Amino acid sequence: MRIPNQRGRPVFKQRLRLGGKGTRSGARIIYYCDADRVIALALYSKGDRTDIPGEEIRKALESAGLIQARQTEAANG
Repeated sequence: MRIPNQRGRPVFKQRLRLGGKGTRSGARIIYYCDADRVIALALYSKGDRTDIPGEEIRKALESAGLIQARQTEAANG
């Protein structure tokens, strides 16, 4: 499933089976995918957390060098 509002970047969430659990209660992987590469941004168990906020995904994109920090943050940092 494509995750919206990530500055037009191709960011997706995929459900994964974890142990004896099905995909609904298993794990999630958030990843960036373009024509040349696939980069994992987050991997978590659905039992540990229900969702990842968009802000956390944006920070992972920044850390991976896929987007630049927002102007206001860059000026403060």
